[in-house]
Amino acid sequence: MVDVVILIILVIAAAIGYQKGLIRSLLGAVGGMLTLALAYGLARPVAVLLGERLGAVEAISAKVLAIIPLPETLDTAIASINGVAALYSFLEESALPKGLKESILNGVQDQVYALGEGVFMTISEAVARVVAQYIWQGIVFALLWAVLSIGIFGLGRLVTGLIHRLPLIGTLDRVCGALISIMLLAVVLTVLYEALGVLIALNHDQSGLLLAISQSKILPMLQELFHTAIG
Repeated sequence: MVDVVILIILVIAAAIGYQKGLIRSLLGAVGGMLTLALAYGLARPVAVLLGERLGAVEAISAKVLAIIPLPETLDTAIASINGVAALYSFLEESALPKGLKESILNGVQDQVYALGEGVFMTISEAVARVVAQYIWQGIVFALLWAVLSIGIFGLGRLVTGLIHRLPLIGTLDRVCGALISIMLLAVVLTVLYEALGVLIALNHDQSGLLLAISQSKILPMLQELFHTAIG
């Protein structure tokens, strides 16, 4: 029964790969990593640029102050010793992620250097502003990733459409796409089977699923081919 399911999944993967073709599949894989890298690299400068023009950070900062209850000890001036001490105490006791804590500290220090002693800003306002910048940068990253992904997807469809109009090259691209999809799925199934193999070996009272997997003939064959290929 497991082998029948595996064969059906392999056939579906082959059909999807045949429809996409090799070039589109490669563009999808490489483009996915490229869009993540570009979105991550551009998120900060774009967030700063748009944040200043749209006033997004100030708006989010006001929401943060309204939603998140901050201790009254943080309402002291940012440049005061008591205010900085209260901030350190707040961060040590909070369950915030380490990266966000470091961003808050760095952001507050930047505010101290930029504003100077003569400008009044409370620690609460500074913390809310840093958190708002953190949130805004995440929003910009998600938007950039979505836009870039749509662009890569459109480019892949355009290139694939042109290639698949060529009789010989188009067929070859489709066949290679099907083979690549089967190979990738086979690797995934092999890795999962390797992991389940430990559980199967340790579990003497096997459940129905583990027993069915242990009786598979396709999975051991894929495992052997995988070890031969990498060995």
